[in-house]
Amino acid sequence: MMREMARDPSRGFANVLKNLEAQALQATSLSAPDERRIGRIQRDRYLKQAASKGFPRHDKAADVAYLKDLATSLARRMKNRARYPRIEVQIVDSPIPDGQSFPGGYLVFTTALLNEPDEATVAAVVAHELAHLDLGHLNEYARREKLAQTAFRPQAQGRFDPFAMMTQGMAVGSVMMDPFRPEHEHEADCQAATWLYQEGYDPRALAEYFERLHRRNRDQPDVGWAMVSRSHPFSLDRREQVLGRLAQLQRWKPREDLGRYADNLKERSRKQP
Repeated sequence: MMREMARDPSRGFANVLKNLEAQALQATSLSAPDERRIGRIQRDRYLKQAASKGFPRHDKAADVAYLKDLATSLARRMKNRARYPRIEVQIVDSPIPDGQSFPGGYLVFTTALLNEPDEATVAAVVAHELAHLDLGHLNEYARREKLAQTAFRPQAQGRFDPFAMMTQGMAVGSVMMDPFRPEHEHEADCQAATWLYQEGYDPRALAEYFERLHRRNRDQPDVGWAMVSRSHPFSLDRREQVLGRLAQLQRWKPREDLGRYADNLKERSRKQP
């Protein structure tokens, strides 16, 4: 630890914690049923908190079916689809267009997402949340939660190992200090843009979604140190990443048939009971 601190005084301690966390996570086993159990707990907690703030569940069958169909269609692009044979979709009544994914294959979206300009935008948010699953981000978060739950249990046969306890405690400290990873958002954005392109949706819909997010939140700072402790990258940075990925995809396999499919959303609204 002291060598790391001497080598990089500004980030030394944080680097030590991250290394300890990586080692502890590698030693933390997590079966698919474990991940699903943890994800269900997190999803239910999220829904309960949303309801307590005035955002209840929205159970209109046509809306749930529409988003589930989109998720099922996009999920065929997942490399790790076999780990998530059941992907459950729920909706909360909220005026902010958004999505949230949880370990084990649980997705929650907001009613406002269905008011976006076109289906490409809705598909982009769904793809982004599925990408978190496919890239293992949520599996990592589930491991982190399991590590936090089990870090201070007695070792096998009741042996007490103060060094092991201290190491695990510091690893848990890293989890608490840095629970989310902005780089995971960039990775999920890139994956979502790729899937959209492959499915014939225009990824610029996702870029414009981030523009609207920026106008709503004004989250682009004037100083670099504002990046500290952020769980998500800045919206305009995410827009540029998506446009950059689109340019790569066009060079790889040019296509001129990309669409927004606004009529699909209009048709869905006409079919509402």
